[in-house]
Amino acid sequence: MVDSLRRILKSFFLDAENVQLLTAYVELLGAIVALILLFFQ
Repeated sequence: MVDSLRRILKSFFLDAENVQLLTAYVELLGAIVALILLFFQ
């Protein structure tokens, strides 16, 4: 599982535009997780 994630990350980091896209996805996931944590507190 971790190896496949690393492979995906490496392929993303080959392209600067994909890095920006990945950063946007990470921020979106972070916001979703924060909302979920707020709901379950």
